[in-house]
Amino acid sequence: MKKALKKANIYSVLLITTSIFIFQTKYCKKKEEKLKIIKRNSPPKIIRVEFPERINSNERIEFKVTVDEREGEKVSARFDWGDGQKTKWTKFASPEEKIISYHSYKASGIYNIKIEVKDKSGNISQIKFKIDVDPQREEGKIKWSFKTGGFIYSTPAISEDRIYIGSDDGKLYAVDKKGNLIWSFDAGEKIRSSPSVDENGTIYFGALNGKFYALDKSGKVKWEITTTPNVWICSSPAIGNDRTIYFGADDGKFYAVDTDGRIRWNFPTGGYVWPSPAIDKDGTIY
Repeated sequence: MKKALKKANIYSVLLITTSIFIFQTKYCKKKEEKLKIIKRNSPPKIIRVEFPERINSNERIEFKVTVDEREGEKVSARFDWGDGQKTKWTKFASPEEKIISYHSYKASGIYNIKIEVKDKSGNISQIKFKIDVDPQREEGKIKWSFKTGGFIYSTPAISEDRIYIGSDDGKLYAVDKKGNLIWSFDAGEKIRSSPSVDENGTIYFGALNGKFYALDKSGKVKWEITTTPNVWICSSPAIGNDRTIYFGADDGKFYAVDTDGRIRWNFPTGGYVWPSPAIDKDGTIY
C-alpha cells in the first residue's frame, strides 16, 4: 500500500507484522508498532531581489524579496546588510506576498548582503550578493575651477590623474583632479584644437600658427611640425590603431603623421578642415 503525504508533519502509523514459521504453519503472531514518519519539504527559494539601480549613501532604500515556496507555507526573511547591521526575522507572510525591508548606508563602498528566508517548518535558504553604494552628490555643485588667461574652446582630455586643456592665451595646461596646475606649455598662439593622448601619455594638439605639437607627460616638446605657416589648426587629432595621428588644417589639407613627427601623407580637400576625424575599426578615416 502506498500513501502520498502532501504536507510536512509528524504522522503516527500502525504497523501490523505477521510471522509464520516454516515448521509451525499453524502458529501466527501479530505485532503492533507505532512509527513516526516525518515528511521534510524543500526549503523556500529566493527568486528575485528588487532594489534601485543607483544607491546613494544616507538614502533610505527599499528591498523587495520574492520567494518560491512550493508547499505553500508562510515564509519569513532576515537581512544582513554587510555594514554590521542585521534585522530580526520578519513576520511570516504568504509566499505570494513580497517581503519588504528598508536600509540606508552611511558611507560609500561595496557591501556584501546576505538574505535568509525560512518557512514554518524551519527550512532555511539564503542568497548573497554585492551592492555598490555611491557617495551622495550635490548635483551641479562646483568641486573646483581653474582660470586661464583666455577663452577656452578646447575640449579637455583626461589621462590617468591629469586633465589637459588648451586656451586662447596660447597655452596648454596640465591640471590634476583637484584643480592644481602641474605645468603649462606656451605654443605661441591660440589653442582651439582639443588635445589627444596616446597609450604612452604623449599629448598631441595643434595651434592657430600652423604648428602641430607632441609633448611628453612632463610638458616637454617631443617634436613639432609646421603645416603651412600661420594657418589655423582647429581640428582635434585622432589616433589610429597603428598610432598614426590624423588631423586637418585651414590650408585645406588633411594630414597623417607618425609618432616621430614625420608626415606620412596629406590629402588636399579644397577647403578649411575644422572637423575632427573619426576612425572605424577597419582603419577607415572619416
